[in-house]
Amino acid sequence: MIHLYSGDGKGKTSIAVGMSVRILGAGGRVIFAQFMKGNESSEVKVLKELPQVRVLKVEKEFGFYQNMTEEDKAEITQYHNAILYEIMECVRNIEKEQMNPESAGALEQERKNPELLVVLDEITYPCRWQLIDEEFFRRLLDELPDCVELVM
Repeated sequence: MIHLYSGDGKGKTSIAVGMSVRILGAGGRVIFAQFMKGNESSEVKVLKELPQVRVLKVEKEFGFYQNMTEEDKAEITQYHNAILYEIMECVRNIEKEQMNPESAGALEQERKNPELLVVLDEITYPCRWQLIDEEFFRRLLDELPDCVELVM
């Protein structure tokens, strides 16, 4: 399932955090990736403390797109692409766990790893401004397994 939230103002990240809490309450896991945001938000600060959550973000503040130099744009693009790569690696590792032949059976293993929520917070901006490898991003979306719920 894919969720897409857009619009000006607050609320989009809060919705994604709420969905993360729902998945975590059901025994699932979360990959919470933030794009274009260098500052630490209070929601993400809490998520970072949970062992079932992997938070990925640009740790450097670049400011608003309009104020970025060409060097800034190249650098943030590298950060964004690294986040996408790490998401793909995390998903592959989780798939390997689920396919572990030592498990007592597929249904039991599904109960152990019921769901994975992947949040791509603010992903539309790097796509619009070409601050991400769009081909790799599309490949990531195509390769996500059915057990993944995606929030953008």
